[in-house]
Amino acid sequence: MNDWAVGAVQLLRWCAKRHPFNDAERQRLAVPVHLEKLRARRIDSLAYLALGLNPSVQRVYQKLWDLQKSVLDSVIAALKQRSVPTLVFKGAEFLSRHFHSRAIGMLFDVDLLIKRATIEEAKIALHSIGLRQAIWNRDLGRLTDRDVAETARLESAHYELAPFSVCQELPLDADELAIVREWNQHPLYMVDGRAYAVVEVDLHHQVASDIETAPFFQRAVPSALKNALTLSPADLMWFTTSRFYTEVALHGKRSLRDFAYLAALLGSTPIDWDVLLRATREDGLSSSVYYYFVFLNHLTNSLIPTEVIAELDPARSPRLRDWGWQLGQLFEFIENFPSSLTTANQLH
Repeated sequence: MNDWAVGAVQLLRWCAKRHPFNDAERQRLAVPVHLEKLRARRIDSLAYLALGLNPSVQRVYQKLWDLQKSVLDSVIAALKQRSVPTLVFKGAEFLSRHFHSRAIGMLFDVDLLIKRATIEEAKIALHSIGLRQAIWNRDLGRLTDRDVAETARLESAHYELAPFSVCQELPLDADELAIVREWNQHPLYMVDGRAYAVVEVDLHHQVASDIETAPFFQRAVPSALKNALTLSPADLMWFTTSRFYTEVALHGKRSLRDFAYLAALLGSTPIDWDVLLRATREDGLSSSVYYYFVFLNHLTNSLIPTEVIAELDPARSPRLRDWGWQLGQLFEFIENFPSSLTTANQLH
């Protein structure tokens, strides 16, 4: 395995145990070319946090997340005022609960789950605090409203609303401005030498087109953010894993950040495995969580019970959405030819 990948595995393991690194491990993680690889996999922040570093790029990540969290707090308060039940999920919940609100790379948006019946009240709530369904216009250097027909098309074909956005200037020093100048795409832009952040809030009324929303609300627990709920630990575990696995297979996702989230969850929170197994059976997702659960067990010294892994074995299911390990794509190596097939050929 490549040196950067070895370092990545060490960092993902650190998310669960937060153990100190020895000198050799610290040297490997601090190599600039390795940090660039980790940045491409969206986990360079783990190296900075684990090693006690605070470079300009990490300061930009943190200032962006602080702004996103401030906007999210306002959104949650507005939704509560309109009596809209709200679940925080994905990155915002993991950062708030498991990383003490410290940024883990650049977060592109924040996500909330609401009930379909509350969509209109939710729209009123977000409009009332200045968020609108708008996109960044590079020519004008500001947000412009989406065309109403485009918004209707997006929302009629999806389980989330067209994103709501607000733009604010982000106060940065010279080194930090250089990071944004080089990036200059969503969610950070440069206009006349000043940095602007587009905070995008995604409102979902389902987490996927074929998964019911009601059970998430029935099993919800208090969020790490005030005035909101979040998915139960079991639901966060299986949903995050299956979504990650599917995005790697179908959409070319190469970020490793979801492993960091999941390892941190496993290392700090009891999981109701019966709830998780029941949910994965009902939605036909055994294969979609099995492979990454085995990898997470490698990272966390078997925090997932062996009987859970056995129950999820793809050989015991129709193997829907089964795309194998996929770890070679994420860590840039070629997976070995299956030894069982080699043995079968020798016997023949």
